Amino acid sequence: MAFSFVRTTQLNVVGASVVSMPLSAAAVANNFLVIHTKHTNVNGFVSLVDNVGNTYAVAGGPVDNGVNARIYQYYGVQVIGGATTLTLTISGTDNTRVIIDEFSGGALTNAALFDQVASNTGTGTSSSVSLSPTQAGCLIIGGIGHAAAIVTPAAGSGFTLSSSSAAQIGEYKLSGTTSETVAASWTNSAAWASLAASYKPLAAATNGAGFFGLM
Repeated sequence: MAFSFVRTTQLNVVGASVVSMPLSAAAVANNFLVIHTKHTNVNGFVSLVDNVGNTYAVAGGPVDNGVNARIYQYYGVQVIGGATTLTLTISGTDNTRVIIDEFSGGALTNAALFDQVASNTGTGTSSSVSLSPTQAGCLIIGGIGHAAAIVTPAAGSGFTLSSSSAAQIGEYKLSGTTSETVAASWTNSAAWASLAASYKPLAAATNGAGFFGLM
């Protein structure tokens, strides 16, 4: 089953240790969410839950840009769909930016969905992370957090911006290879931290004779 981007939710919360994150529309059962968070006071992750009982895992983080941005990437299959609010708890009072992206087409459990993760940091007008998925056809997702306000963000070659702000970028590639460069750019220099992860597709159904089953 091919991956498909469904929708995104973006949120900015100032001075809080608990961040409530309602989705912009009801989640679809068997879709999955990828959650990018960026914190300015480099506090740590405590928990991520929702109001309907889905579970979430940390794909990567913390990754710090060396100035004032710490980023994480989380993910979770929506075993239970519907109107959903996520609650993120961190270890101190912080300013937090969040991008929540919903996709269809992934494996149906958190353990089967996750593939690989990589990270990088630097300073300048572009970011880059090298990622090596274990199989072709994975969904590739990148999240970048910045220490300063950026201008004119752009996705890397072959990628699409899911959402962006002056301090955070989310991007994705619907069908990846086993060697990926996850990049982004902007027009003014800033310290950055980047996380990229790959997620496995839902396997095609087969019958006992080895033919593809009806979809």
